[in-house]
Amino acid sequence: MADICWNRKRIKECTGERHYLFLLFAVLLSFLLVFPGSPELSLADDRVPEEYQIKAAFIPNFVRFVTWPHDCAQKSPFVFLVLGDNPFGPSLEPVNRMEFEGCPASVEYRSEWKGELENVRVLFISHSLKENFSSVLNAVKGLPILTVSDINGFAAAGGMIEFTSREGSIHFIINLRAVRDAHLDMNFQLLQLADRVMDK
Repeated sequence: MADICWNRKRIKECTGERHYLFLLFAVLLSFLLVFPGSPELSLADDRVPEEYQIKAAFIPNFVRFVTWPHDCAQKSPFVFLVLGDNPFGPSLEPVNRMEFEGCPASVEYRSEWKGELENVRVLFISHSLKENFSSVLNAVKGLPILTVSDINGFAAAGGMIEFTSREGSIHFIINLRAVRDAHLDMNFQLLQLADRVMDK
């Protein structure tokens, strides 16, 4: 089971050796080693709760375990969209310097849902939309967009990855049926790290 601890003092204790090594690889290697010495990549940002700094690190790393059904021959942007209030502050900004599926990545923020999805490959739905997130999921259902949120019941409602937390650690649930319905291919290594995989 995944036990992705955002309390760094307890990280190895609460994750276990396998998950601890994964966390080091995902966060430190993918961020610190790709962009060494960059101050903007520091997880220590007093403006953003540590929980959301860690979630911001894991969202692009989830993407590394997912394959989209089409390529980016035209080099169109690989857009990460944060919909609703932005809980991450500047923590997702390093994504603007990355590439996924051979495409340059960019992060966009929209406070309201207006149905605009051009080049969106990853959609994070903020807790501020907990009252009507299901309408957003219905609008993107079947589209090759990885949906992520920390809204309670997100995965059960058809979202793909739902962050959960308990006792100071972050977990996640994967709705594999929703992933497959969107024609995305998710690596089994990510599935093994999930707290729960829903496939019905």
